[in-house]
Amino acid sequence: MPNLVEKFREKHRGVSLKRLVDTYYTLLDKINECKRKEDFDS
Repeated sequence: MPNLVEKFREKHRGVSLKRLVDTYYTLLDKINECKRKEDFDS
């Protein structure tokens, strides 16, 4: 797992932390939205 984090850091070295955090929460919202839809469908 730590190896994955290192790869992620290498890839996003030039990106500001704030932007990474924004991206992270955007993805989290999308994931939660999908989960809600799945719960609703089943």
